[in-house]
Amino acid sequence: MISSPSLQPASMLVRMLDWKTILWCHTRVPVYYWPVLWYWLRRLEDTYIAYAEEGRRFFRWHLEPGGRIWIEYCDESDAERAMRGALAPEFDRAPWDRLAPVETDAPGFMIIDAARPVSPPVCPALPVIGHLPLQPP
Repeated sequence: MISSPSLQPASMLVRMLDWKTILWCHTRVPVYYWPVLWYWLRRLEDTYIAYAEEGRRFFRWHLEPGGRIWIEYCDESDAERAMRGALAPEFDRAPWDRLAPVETDAPGFMIIDAARPVSPPVCPALPVIGHLPLQPP
């Protein structure tokens, strides 16, 4: 399983298949299947260019022993992200990390205190465990 390098805009596009990747593929495919491998490497390069033009950021591909290459996963394109209504990168995904400190002048029934007496259970057969009262004290 191989991941593509980060896709760049088509204007800044560099070749995805460097000699290291091409040699890696040739070492894993028998010589008999090299023509098949060359065909699929060319298609992989064309796929890389098409995905970069569509605004996809990466994709993951596999090489089979017979030389066939297939795409396992590809990122969504800019148009797909816009259609789905994807959130902008500056969207605050974890606002709870920046919450205001707890107010000390909050009403008493909003503060959970371990020292507060526990009300008896509603059903006497149940053991007394720490639970919240049904109504504020």
